[in-house]
Amino acid sequence: MYNLTPYEQETIINFNNAEKSAEVYTCDKRLMKKLSALAEEFPDIYKLKTEDEYSKTYIISDKKYIKFRKPYLRSKNTENREIIEAKMKAMREAKAVRNERQP
Repeated sequence: MYNLTPYEQETIINFNNAEKSAEVYTCDKRLMKKLSALAEEFPDIYKLKTEDEYSKTYIISDKKYIKFRKPYLRSKNTENREIIEAKMKAMREAKAVRNERQP
């Protein structure tokens, strides 16, 4: 396979409101591997359209399988983590007290 610079390893996702399907053109080896595995497992949804020495184009029969998610931000979970850590500390202390009482 042809070696491309990271800048050249682009991915283009193309779909519109009038059609149900989407097209994914990629030069990213990791994404090609993932889409190839999906095409093998779900041939009714993911299909390899074309390929050349450095890229592949896939057709996704239903664009609902293209996902855009909220980012996972650790900073928002800091409060939850502190609460969980405090509960775990209290549980460990309670267990230690119970163990001290046993002969």
